[in-house]
Amino acid sequence: MLTRRRRKKAVRYAVTIVRMRIRRFLVTVGAGIITLVAMQYAMVEQSMLGNPDRAMVNMAFKLRADLLSGDGDPILFIDFDDRSVVAEQPEGTWPRSPQARVPRKTLVDILEFIRTAPPEEQAGAVMMDIDLATAEPEDPETLAMVRNELDAWAHTPTAPMLVMARQAESAQTYAQDGTALILPVTDYDDIVANAPNIFFASVKVMSDQNGIVGDFKPFQCVMTANGPDVLYSAVLLLYGQLEHGNIPADAPVQKWMRGPNSAAEVCKKYAGRGIPPEEDQQIREQINYHFSMGMGETNKVWPDLDPSWNGDGRCLEGDRAIFRTLSAADIAAAGPDGSRSILCGRLVVIGGTNLAQSDFQYTPLSTAEMPGPVILANAVRGLQLNGGGMRKLPLWSQIALLIPVAALISAGFAVTRNARREYKRYLRRHPEGNFWVRMRALPFNPVVMNWVLAIGAHYIGVALLLWSLGWGYWGFLSAPGFASAVAETAQEFADDDMGKPKAKKQPPPPGGSGGETLVADDTA
Repeated sequence: MLTRRRRKKAVRYAVTIVRMRIRRFLVTVGAGIITLVAMQYAMVEQSMLGNPDRAMVNMAFKLRADLLSGDGDPILFIDFDDRSVVAEQPEGTWPRSPQARVPRKTLVDILEFIRTAPPEEQAGAVMMDIDLATAEPEDPETLAMVRNELDAWAHTPTAPMLVMARQAESAQTYAQDGTALILPVTDYDDIVANAPNIFFASVKVMSDQNGIVGDFKPFQCVMTANGPDVLYSAVLLLYGQLEHGNIPADAPVQKWMRGPNSAAEVCKKYAGRGIPPEEDQQIREQINYHFSMGMGETNKVWPDLDPSWNGDGRCLEGDRAIFRTLSAADIAAAGPDGSRSILCGRLVVIGGTNLAQSDFQYTPLSTAEMPGPVILANAVRGLQLNGGGMRKLPLWSQIALLIPVAALISAGFAVTRNARREYKRYLRRHPEGNFWVRMRALPFNPVVMNWVLAIGAHYIGVALLLWSLGWGYWGFLSAPGFASAVAETAQEFADDDMGKPKAKKQPPPPGGSGGETLVADDTA
């Protein structure tokens, strides 16, 4: 039986321990919340502090890539590969370098192939990731050929929406003053301006400090021959077309279409003067990656759509893979009599994987570079999968997730406290321990435990993202988790320093100088 005095002493000790753990937990979760709040600012998010969370999202994308079919429309990638752009050479001659731009005759053949498809086999929409505003002027015959095809497209009621890439350049590119983006003229502007189903659009994507493309630019404010204008992203235009204009009211991309921060309002505000860099940096939408195609990948198999998909009732049979690729050379060779069933209900992307154009970027899905048109296809279909854009969890929701993670980190340190004490005693008993002695003790080092717990929080975040990305939600957890683990470790070291044995005075040895000697009190 414990005496009354001992019971009081035990209660006081327990209360002290509880107060200490509560204090430590508040500091631990406070460090995580401060980091989490800082991450809400684009400048901090895009810095090195945001690296762990970008890595977390990228890993979640990689784990779910090519496994998820989703509810979006399928993609057909018409590829101007190397054999589609190589110039024919007379027999017995050494080959010339491949063409640095898409052959216009082949391009016209492909556009005609799509345009003349029967209505029941027509594509859902077409994106041409080829900028016709080339600095090299077309010869009269080629110019007339392309203009005739675009004019025919504009006057074909059954032809799908055609979105053509445009590249805006800085004013300095054209030896002009200012910070505005200049949109150069093309030989086809008059046709596009009057066509109900042809549009110019931006295809700009954005990468992080490691060169990994994670976002697309929803719009750009540009200067044209007619004054300031808005150049919307091809991704937004195609998403709206595939959804028949029925974009959900709560879709994140709606903010670029209407409201005080819409593209029209932002471009009106700056009237062609160029958006300030800090504000321009925040005009971005995260790409929901879900299928991959590396450089030179030709035999990849992608998952199939749900059997219920039928392309608005038109596509009852045929290929249901979410992504298919065909060489532009094969379509051109098939001619006007080729089957159009592969087009039915699909988003058709016309672009190139040839090395002459070198349109490749690094993505979260692999170390291999991915063709630019495939990145844009991910962006368009990704909007369909998550209802119009990736949604960042509200701050209160992220804090609610962070608190149990910080509690787990704090509890982990409490549970392993005795192990760390044994680690220190072990090292004191072996002050001259060899390499293997110290290696056996290494797992109980507080710094090592800190990293183990922090990495555990990181992978908890990956697991949560694998679930939440299906609903289009994401949030910051890795960097705040690391901050909580570091705060817990710092407190551990601080407590150890406070608990070090104090030196006490001892009388001098006989015959000494009469001074006092300080020795460590090892009774603690």
